[in-house]
Amino acid sequence: MIGVHEEQPPEEQPPVILLLLAALAISDKPDPAHFVVRAAPQVSITPARTLTIFAEHRGPLVESEYCVGVEIEFGDGQKSGQTQDCPPFAEYMEQLAHFERCNSQVVVCPPGFECSYNCVRPFDVRRSWTWRPADLRIGFGPGDHDISVTFFLPGGKRIVKRAHFLVAGFE
Repeated sequence: MIGVHEEQPPEEQPPVILLLLAALAISDKPDPAHFVVRAAPQVSITPARTLTIFAEHRGPLVESEYCVGVEIEFGDGQKSGQTQDCPPFAEYMEQLAHFERCNSQVVVCPPGFECSYNCVRPFDVRRSWTWRPADLRIGFGPGDHDISVTFFLPGGKRIVKRAHFLVAGFE
């Protein structure tokens, strides 16, 4: 019949929300929410030389967001950047798994002996960066300022975030 809708019992309805969440989890698209940029302090007095810019990758470690490079642009044309020379993602995940297995082992030392058991640490993937413009001899005059940070992801993808801060005072 047209216009008549039969309700399915709850146990037979497809879990639409779960399907959507699973699709998002499987997605290989980087999530911009995982990348955070902030300036501290957000308000300062001229000349602003105590400023610090923080950039972080806070998301889970997934292949689409693995081995991020960054570049900061200070607004006056000066730039600074950092890249990483990471192993392939599958190799890195194996390093992590081996390290976890190694650390979960129990070592029993006979009485009177010293034991040391060191596990090989995996590659240290960088997930946070800090810049201090004063270290680069950059000062900011009075006014509103935006500093952009570009995160370079695998496959040529980019995510650009901005940090905003205010400098009070006279020129």
